[in-house]
Amino acid sequence: HFAFYDLKMQPIDGIQLLKETRQIAPELPVTLMTAHGSIDSAVEAMKAGAFDYLQKPFDLNALAVAVRGALN
Repeated sequence: HFAFYDLKMQPIDGIQLLKETRQIAPELPVTLMTAHGSIDSAVEAMKAGAFDYLQKPFDLNALAVAVRGALN
């Protein structure tokens, strides 16, 4: 199992959902994706426990690498 969250979601954002996921399922690989990426948000995501961080639009190869990594 793995999860993909968008950084910009409502009613909570992807970082907050990631933090809540870490409390419930700390081993679940979570990849955050966003069209509004920045170095700061990438660092925040990784510090919060993200497995990976993808900036949209991403190519299918980057997505496949993220999925393969999460499954290993």
